[in-house]
Amino acid sequence: MSSQALDKAVLEWARKGAVLQSRTETQAQMVIAARPCSLWLLLVLLVLGVVPGLLYLVWPRKSTIVTLTVGDNGKVRTVKRKR
Repeated sequence: MSSQALDKAVLEWARKGAVLQSRTETQAQMVIAARPCSLWLLLVLLVLGVVPGLLYLVWPRKSTIVTLTVGDNGKVRTVKRKR
């Protein structure tokens, strides 16, 4: 039963754009890739000054790691953290 709950949660996160990285019977780890930089924001920052625009380009964007764990009661617990 817990495997079915985890399967359902994995499918929901996959629809949101997450990619399955690893999976066991009671846990799955998924990654949501960082979004690319916004062209409009980059242009505004470059108009305001070259330094803010360049900082925005090189500032690292972090992906999100989603860990899904099924408890003894069959409920899925979700933990999100930045990588």
